[in-house]
Amino acid sequence: MKIDHRPWRVPPEVLDPLGRPAGENREFFVSPSPSLGRVVTAWSDVKPHATLWPLWFKLVLAALVCALGICGLIWLKMHSPPGQKPGTAEVLILCASLGLPILSLAFALKKKYIAFIGDKGAAVYATRGSRAELGGQEIQYGDVVDVQIKRTPYSKGRTEMKIRCVDAGGKVLLTLRGYMKQLGGRKIYSPPYIIASAVNGEWRKCVATQPIKP
Repeated sequence: MKIDHRPWRVPPEVLDPLGRPAGENREFFVSPSPSLGRVVTAWSDVKPHATLWPLWFKLVLAALVCALGICGLIWLKMHSPPGQKPGTAEVLILCASLGLPILSLAFALKKKYIAFIGDKGAAVYATRGSRAELGGQEIQYGDVVDVQIKRTPYSKGRTEMKIRCVDAGGKVLLTLRGYMKQLGGRKIYSPPYIIASAVNGEWRKCVATQPIKP
């Protein structure tokens, strides 16, 4: 799909799927395609002027942190007398050696999302790296004959939702996977979960009033 990399000025009446002003402290560094029709709701989790590091840089940084973690484990093993319980300092080094590589890898692979949900179609963009590394999926509601939703509950109040928009031939036009979890009595939604719910809702509104293409 062709991506319009011109920044989009969010109309004040456009809200995000959570009912907040879509352009409030958010950056849309791509513009919606006219084929989507009127933009009903929009989403971005990119803050204005945020630095989006290239994916290769984040992976190199994660590898360096992992190397430091391995060095920390080796140092801990060399300086821990056999049969002696580790002290506070050793426990902290062990936690850092194990935790920091995991966090750095999660940081490197975390996606940033921009989505436009129009009255004729929807587009979802994502990048794990810089703005130039953005990729996307776009659908026209008239091409979609079914939106398949699968919810999988996990422990500790976490629920995963996977959505697939398919055409008459069974081809998958758009797929998203997100999660919702209960934390301290409130629900926390991942961006793909929020976007998927909005796409599903707008598609159902559209097919209620417009014929589906054969």
